[in-house]
Amino acid sequence: MAADLTRASCAVVLRDEATASGLADMLHQFLAQTVASSPGKARLACRLRGALLFRAAEDELLTVSIAFSGAGIEVGDAPGPDPSLPMLTADFLTTAHLTTGEERPLGLLVRRRMRVRFRLGQALFLWRVLGLLRIAPEGAPARARWRWALAVGLLALAALAVLAVALVALTTDNR
Repeated sequence: MAADLTRASCAVVLRDEATASGLADMLHQFLAQTVASSPGKARLACRLRGALLFRAAEDELLTVSIAFSGAGIEVGDAPGPDPSLPMLTADFLTTAHLTTGEERPLGLLVRRRMRVRFRLGQALFLWRVLGLLRIAPEGAPARARWRWALAVGLLALAALAVLAVALVALTTDNR
C-alpha cells in the first residue's frame, strides 16, 4: 500500500530559527503556507528529493538552502553558493512578489528578473520545484484543462495537415 502523503506528513522546518535571515524566514513561511493550503502541493513536495539554493541578488553572500526529503522541507541559511546545487537568484522585492503570488516563477525567468543556474540532470527537479512555487490564481484548474485541450487539438490538426500533405505528395509521385 502506498504511503499517505498528506499535509501532516510534509513538514516545513526553518533551521536555526533564532538566527535565520529574513530571506530564509520569508521562504519558510511561503513554503509552509503553500504546503498547508494545497493537498496537491503537499504531495508534490513530499515526492521531491534534492536541494537547491536561493540567493539574494542584492547580497550575494545571503544564500538560503531548501532541502526536500520524504519527511518534508528544510529551509535555512547556507554558508555560500554550492556549485553542485541548482540556484535561483532574485532581488528581495521580486522574491516577495513570487511568494505572494503576484509573479509566476517562469514569468520571472523569461523577463530575467530571476536567474537560474543548474546542470542538465537537475532540470526536472528544478521544473518541479518551480511548479511548487507557483501560486495558481482562482479558476486556474479549469483554464489549465481548457488550454491543455486546445494544445492537444492544435497538435492533432497539425498532424492531420502533415498527413494530408504526405498523402498528396505520394499520390502525385505515383502518377
